Amino acid sequence: MSPSTPTDEMDSNRTRLQPAVMAALVLLAAGLAFGVWLALRAPAGAASPALPTATPRPTLDFQVEDLAGDEVHLSDYRGKVVLVNFWATWCSPCQEEMPVLDAYYQAHHDAGFVLLGVNVSDRPPEAAAYFEEAGYSFPLVFDPPGNVLIDLGARGLPVSLLIDRDGHLVEKWVGPLTADTLDSTITPLLAP
Repeated sequence: MSPSTPTDEMDSNRTRLQPAVMAALVLLAAGLAFGVWLALRAPAGAASPALPTATPRPTLDFQVEDLAGDEVHLSDYRGKVVLVNFWATWCSPCQEEMPVLDAYYQAHHDAGFVLLGVNVSDRPPEAAAYFEEAGYSFPLVFDPPGNVLIDLGARGLPVSLLIDRDGHLVEKWVGPLTADTLDSTITPLLAP
């Protein structure tokens, strides 16, 4: 074998660098082509694209019943901040969050806050007895077949919906709420 010369080594290095140089050139050419395409796609002096705006949120309304069988509409509470809580007596996460919800309700109901407890699967007299025995003070209504919950596309319990004073859905939670969550999301909406 003959010894390699400096020219042979340069040729070998050049051969190894060619794919990398080619890749860099291809990327550079693609970037330039994209820049030219962006510059040419809108006519000169054309208005820039509009910035996205907030889509108006629809108001939320549904109908449930109180213990007497009278209709109750979410819209009956317009002007108040409403937390709608879907629950059942057999739901252990519901049982865990109920004292937290009731304490928050008691502390804030004078500030225009309503907690609406919607029982979804128990017979109304049984749910009312459970509610009374526990000493909860917020309004209790019923949707025994859970149609409202299904119409809202919610699965599982508990489910809570935060509704602002204008009837717009602000937040939806699946699972038990904590005092910190209530304080951080609801309390700011109660400010005058």
